[in-house]
Amino acid sequence: MILIIAAMEDEVKDLINEYELIDDTYFSIYKSKNSKKDVLLTISGIGKVNAGSALTYVLTKYNDIELIVNIGIAGGAKIQPNQFYLVDQAKYHDVDLTHFGYKHGQLPKEDEYFMINHEYMDKFLNLPKMKLYSGDQFSTTKIDDTAYLVDMEGASLVHISKRFKKPILLFKKVSDVVGSINQLDSYKENEKTASLSILEFINEVLEVLL
Repeated sequence: MILIIAAMEDEVKDLINEYELIDDTYFSIYKSKNSKKDVLLTISGIGKVNAGSALTYVLTKYNDIELIVNIGIAGGAKIQPNQFYLVDQAKYHDVDLTHFGYKHGQLPKEDEYFMINHEYMDKFLNLPKMKLYSGDQFSTTKIDDTAYLVDMEGASLVHISKRFKKPILLFKKVSDVVGSINQLDSYKENEKTASLSILEFINEVLEVLL
């Protein structure tokens, strides 16, 4: 079984039409209406705690999940607007234990970056790869001078998937460029309109995976 997880209903509202609600006890969980596709979809809510708790809940309730797929919009720097990227590594940008000898963003007993499983990434060699920063704020100032994506959930999802020993893929559509003059307007517009392109994209992803 594959689990698709998104932060906001607006990101996947067109996809939801192809699924049926099976649980809304704590988080909304949907199952594909297509009997040939054994796929669940859940909406976590925004932020690291929401993302982590939603994924933990679903993985605990449905222990036959073999792969997690995160889909959604993200900001970024030195990236192409409206492009879909495949995340190859993720870290927290709002964690700072450097006083204790850790790298910025690194947690004790963890690497600086959470790396993504290449077994599944290699199925999507046509997509550009990009690192992802995650933190509990809408990022409007550059984190560093490299090319990157930024959201509020991804690193947390990779962190939880590692704890549960489940592979994960993260696909992000660029909604806004960090620090640009029209960043907020760009984000708001893409938040409203991204759902249809995400529907088309995620269905193509599932064709590859299933």
